[in-house]
Amino acid sequence: RLSDIEFVRMPFGPVPKKYDSILKDMQEKGIIHSFEILNFEKKQKSFHSLKEPDLSVFSAKEISIIDSVIYELKDKNASMLTKISHDTLWEQAKDGEVLPVESVFLKDIVEPNEADITWAKKVLKQKGYGENFIA
Repeated sequence: RLSDIEFVRMPFGPVPKKYDSILKDMQEKGIIHSFEILNFEKKQKSFHSLKEPDLSVFSAKEISIIDSVIYELKDKNASMLTKISHDTLWEQAKDGEVLPVESVFLKDIVEPNEADITWAKKVLKQKGYGENFIA
């Protein structure tokens, strides 16, 4: 896990718990600068990094994960990101409720098809599990 920060449900998607105090702390420490821009006639708060990140705290694998997420999301606009983040668990949670970090994998869970079931039965049989075990 890259971070111990908990995420909570908010109206437009999950955000880090106490994100407002995290951002304020980063501004006070001179790590980021916040500013507002007009985006489609709405004010949007934006941030600019004032310091280079210390990548030494990450392993090569963690940096690779971060890079792949950035690449996957780089061309997505706010409404696309909102749609991605509003999964079944998010829909069931209340605003401010902590979302389990493992919930990010919820959208990867799909019902098995016949080929999946056939494969699983074959593997179980090969491993010596009896017919009573295999439904």
